[in-house]
Amino acid sequence: MKTAILAIILALVYCGQIKAQEVEDVESQYLPSEGKNKYKIPLPEVPEWRDPIISGDWMCWTMESIDNAQNGFYHFEITAYNGPILFYWNNKEPTANKYLNPNFPGYDPTTQCILYYLKDGKVYTEKQESISPGENGDHLIRWTDNHNGTVTYFCNNADIGADVSNPFVIHSASSPNEWWKNKISQTLTDASGWGSVIIDKKNNTYYEGGSNSKFIEIAYGAYKSDGTEAYPIHFYDSHYLNEKRTGFKPPLPW
Repeated sequence: MKTAILAIILALVYCGQIKAQEVEDVESQYLPSEGKNKYKIPLPEVPEWRDPIISGDWMCWTMESIDNAQNGFYHFEITAYNGPILFYWNNKEPTANKYLNPNFPGYDPTTQCILYYLKDGKVYTEKQESISPGENGDHLIRWTDNHNGTVTYFCNNADIGADVSNPFVIHSASSPNEWWKNKISQTLTDASGWGSVIIDKKNNTYYEGGSNSKFIEIAYGAYKSDGTEAYPIHFYDSHYLNEKRTGFKPPLPW
């Protein structure tokens, strides 16, 4: 009996710790067309600061105005994949922002900013578990053999950055001529940042091995808000770079 009571107490304590990690009063909405969640996150007002601003890594640390406080809180909006966001508001200096200190949930002592983690419409103060799709691959490109003549390749768009949309793929099984110019939209099913594309193995035109090539040439990217193309930040960390270092060369299962 005592063991059962102790287990219940420990479970309640553990659940309380998990709940404490979640930032309260966050509003969110999943946007299927973007594969992202749109968040509205509250931040305590700093009355001493008349022109409230926010700055973060998703906006390259430029300063942006946030709305006037309501009931003691500012609210700022961000549309992003799951993952970390680093930011400060009003003023990065703790002397000008009484909330930007080690006592504030999510305070990151290394940067002296706030570090939040977005996941599936919720915001946390600690890193959350993430599961990579596919049977094989690395942190950028992964794949699954569908055993029906096709292979699904997964691309980590979150590594490109928060300020991107309309992710695309270029691959050597998309068309017989000039496939490197054929941008194919990725399929997005959640806010993990991973998009996918299904290829028919027999359509692969990569020269190595001809129709029975053991590899496929593939690259992916997305568009920034200014319309320019962007590509994975940690591109050179992949295990599957092609020889020209312009894309990936993962195996093509046969």
